[in-house]
Amino acid sequence: MMDRPVTMANIKPIGDNGWAGLNLTGNGHDMRAATNGNVYHGLPITGFQATDFVKSDTGSVVAYYGGVNRHRIARSCSNGAGLCS
Repeated sequence: MMDRPVTMANIKPIGDNGWAGLNLTGNGHDMRAATNGNVYHGLPITGFQATDFVKSDTGSVVAYYGGVNRHRIARSCSNGAGLCS
């Protein structure tokens, strides 16, 4: 098996909370037009954030907390006949 080159980049965070913004539109990454004429721009992406917390005091009580959050997204769509639906 051949090793593929790895592309790495530093992504500047947005604000102080570790958010990052990725722009996956442009560069000819347009989906094919749907039957209703909608054309979505950019690359499809999926993901989530999983968080796990363990709280323990010096006694015998231990608490486990967790959560899952979807990534926030914005879409770009165009349609020559009007608004995308």
